Amino acid sequence: MPEMARIVDESTVEIPIDGQGRVVIPRSLRAELGAVPGVVRARRVDGGVLLEHPVAGEVATGDDGLPIVILGYPVSNDETLAAIDAERASR
Repeated sequence: MPEMARIVDESTVEIPIDGQGRVVIPRSLRAELGAVPGVVRARRVDGGVLLEHPVAGEVATGDDGLPIVILGYPVSNDETLAAIDAERASR
């Protein structure tokens, strides 16, 4: 029987890693995040890794009347151009 996640305190859960390096985020945490199948961002932080559920961007209109996307985190010009290229290539 696989190991189960263990609640450490109100903001921390220990999650086992299986023999293939996979983790399962407990259902209760997925429900809180509104997480559905898709992408989770893993970010290195002091002492470990932080898993974040990406937030969809908000579209607004700039002073010049053009649409802008507000993501809540910085995005470089190179990342923006790569995302545009990837979207175009997928069409």
